Amino acid sequence: MTNKGINIDNNQSIKQIIQYWDESGLCSPDSSTSHKNQYIASLDNFVESKLLSDILAKYCSKTANNHKTGLDIGAGLGRFTIILAQYLHMVYALEPAVSLYDTLQERCQKISNIKVINTSFESYIPSEEIDITIVSGILYLYSDELVDHFFNKLSPMVKYGGIIILRDFIVQEKRKTIPSSFIKNGYCYYRNYQYWKDIASKHDLKCVEVFRSTPLYSVLFNIIIRIPGINKIISSSFVKDRYYNIINKERQKGNKSLSDESVTTVFITIKKV
Repeated sequence: MTNKGINIDNNQSIKQIIQYWDESGLCSPDSSTSHKNQYIASLDNFVESKLLSDILAKYCSKTANNHKTGLDIGAGLGRFTIILAQYLHMVYALEPAVSLYDTLQERCQKISNIKVINTSFESYIPSEEIDITIVSGILYLYSDELVDHFFNKLSPMVKYGGIIILRDFIVQEKRKTIPSSFIKNGYCYYRNYQYWKDIASKHDLKCVEVFRSTPLYSVLFNIIIRIPGINKIISSSFVKDRYYNIINKERQKGNKSLSDESVTTVFITIKKV
């Protein structure tokens, strides 16, 4: 399967995305964005990390004879890379933005089963097939054509029975495309679940699950986090566990729990079949 009319390695859109992350960085190792309240980032990270661990535990185990490999595409500062390393024999963490790569390399230098590589996925040359892949906060910045190229390259790299975990954004009905506030001449593509089912099927993959990955915060909650001192309450174990349990219960409902929202941050699990 090939795509014509675009040079992926020198694509201007991908270059601009990388440049943005290189210049803006991340607000903390807990965050996937450069614009987020540190307490919300910490709570989101706690919930998403536990949910990711739940997914990984289903497909692999923390045992000495586990020889499964992982790929973290757009690893950032490694918040998911380090979790993958707890379950897998080897993790390849790809981060093309030099400023993020330098910090990621430093954070992971004492973890023997993580190899940090300063490259984009489009330029990456794999050394082996992969069991578990995570792609976080990248594809919503890619046009449909770039997403198609992305899966055209990724699918053959994934072992049969292996999984791809997307942390992305979905809408329930009509897809939305809006100009990006951060990337020059860029767009944000908010796609529905049907799109991901179709793109997976096209590349010999199957969507098996979608569920919210971050808590839905009330208006009152967003007011409280702006109050000095009180905002630290959301960093407590009680609050973090409570929101994780809420999300975990919603997970059992699948797509149905997302029906009232315009754009939702989700985990989508896709399996190689």
